[in-house]
Amino acid sequence: MDGSALIILFTCILILVIAIPTLHSLRSRERELGYPKEHETLEDVRFLVGLNEEILAQSCYRRVTGGSLRDAKKYIEALKKNT
Repeated sequence: MDGSALIILFTCILILVIAIPTLHSLRSRERELGYPKEHETLEDVRFLVGLNEEILAQSCYRRVTGGSLRDAKKYIEALKKNT
């Protein structure tokens, strides 16, 4: 293996080592709060923003609306400005 292949391999392993525990932590927090629910609404998004759970609010927004991550971020920023 040459140097660039080792760097790519190391980078991929590092990303996995960081990403997997982070995703597990987010999913655990989501379950603690009772999400995902069967019938989520934008009120659930507002509730999560009120708890300062922006990442979970983004996920909830995307499940409710089918929108993009960009749409979710814009909606949540607008909510934060209005409160």
